[in-house]
Parts: sequence; structure tokens; C-alpha cells
Amino acid sequence: IAPITTPLPKCKGVTGDIVFMVDATMGKRRMKMVINFIKNMAKTMPISDTRARVGAVFFASRVTRVIKLLGSQKKFFFELDKAHTSKGITNTGLAIEYVSKHLLKTKRKNKRLTIVLFVGDKSYAKGQPVLQASLLLTKNVEIIGIGGGKSYNRKQLIKMSTSGYYYTIKKFENLPYILNNVANIVCKKSNRKLKTTTAVAPLTTTKPGKVVPPKPPTHCDTLPKSYNISCCIAGRQFIYDRSWVSTGNGKCAVKEELAWLLHVKSAVIKFAGAI
Repeated sequence: IAPITTPLPKCKGVTGDIVFMVDATMGKRRMKMVINFIKNMAKTMPISDTRARVGAVFFASRVTRVIKLLGSQKKFFFELDKAHTSKGITNTGLAIEYVSKHLLKTKRKNKRLTIVLFVGDKSYAKGQPVLQASLLLTKNVEIIGIGGGKSYNRKQLIKMSTSGYYYTIKKFENLPYILNNVANIVCKKSNRKLKTTTAVAPLTTTKPGKVVPPKPPTHCDTLPKSYNISCCIAGRQFIYDRSWVSTGNGKCAVKEELAWLLHVKSAVIKFAGAI
């Protein structure tokens, strides 16, 4: 990543709500670097009750500190300076679930919520961080992931982030190098119009970002189909689709697809006997 050579963007048109989520187990020195990063980014935004509002959630094995969405830069900085590190595991899933249940409710109507997530350690698996992030992404929320150091799980971070919007740094001293890029993304993402409906990832997708082109229709497509979305089995939300596909020679077979929402797990496809 190249050093910052241009001035930081001024997000004059941004009107969304931005929440910074910080892994509080990263230590005092790293925490100070992250807070400075957040302050520098906040300085690019027109923070007010009618424009951009900012908040923060600090977490370890539990949520340790919450700064509600504020429309004042001065008040936000004052609350940030009170933040402290914590001991324990990094339960990112619990923290994301907290945002979904509490901060999402305080979001302004028709305004997008953008999350900038900082992790310095591997997220506690039983907290289901990928699942919680996937569910939050279906609610018109954007997540920009930032992983620093050697202890965090890169694959986990990628799955928790909005597709393509994540940054990995070897050490937290490199945070200033990505500040311009992250600020630009937050400016754009937080000002996007909300979707009127929640789109679910297509079952024909074999990998995130790579969609298999649809095949030409056959007579099998005219047979009865059933479609169902269920929640939850073993705490996981999934999507199920049953349809007919051609097996050749004018015969059709049942095609069943089971995929965890937003590809938390890969789709499983099985075929019944031809009829």
C-alpha cells in the first residue's frame, strides 16, 4: 500500500451513520493508534444531527464500551478518549449482534449504517462472527473490515466484510497508509441509497463474486417448483430451493440446493432419480 500523498477527502455530502467497532484486546499502544485513525477519519466528515453521525463499540469477550450515535465531533472525541483496553477473548460475533439489536434501532430512517471493524485477534468461533455479520449485511448495512497484526483470522475477516471491502496490515503502525482509502469508501458507502428490498445471494453462485451464467430454459422449467426460506437450524439461517433440471434424453430430475445465507457455507447440491 502506498503512503498517503493526497489530502484526505472531505465528505461534504455524506449523510449516513457510521459506527467504529474496535477489538479492545489489542493492547494500549495499538488502541491509541486505532483511536487516532478514527479521529482523523471523523475530521473528514460533516458531523451533525442532520448530516453524518458517528458512534463506536469496543468489545472483548463482551461489549465493554458503547458510544451512541452522536452529531457532535467534540462529544465523540471526548467519549473516544475514555476508551480503554480489556482482557479476554475477541468475541466479534457478540459485538456485531449487539449492534444489530441496539445501535441499528437508533439509526435514522432512510439513512445507511456503515461499520468500520478493527480486529487484532482471531474472533471467537462460538460467537458465530461470520453468521452475525452475514445477517447484518442483509439489513442494508455495510461492513469495512480492517485486520492488523499476526493473530487475526484473514479468511474470517473477509467473510465478515462487505464483498471486497477489507484491509489487512502487518502492524498497526501502517494504519495511516490506508486512511485515505478507507475514508473514501466510507464517504461513498454511507451516502448510498437504501435498497427497497433485501436481496439474497443467488443459489447459482459457487463463489462470492463469481456467478454462474443461467442455462437456456428447458421443458423441465415448466414443472412445479417450491421455494422456501427457513430460520434457523442450529442457530444458522439458510435458504432452500427445489426445482427440476434436465438430465438429457427428455428426462428431468429433482434438484435441491441448500445454502447458508450469504454463503456462510458452500451450497450443497444433490440429485434424485430421473423421471
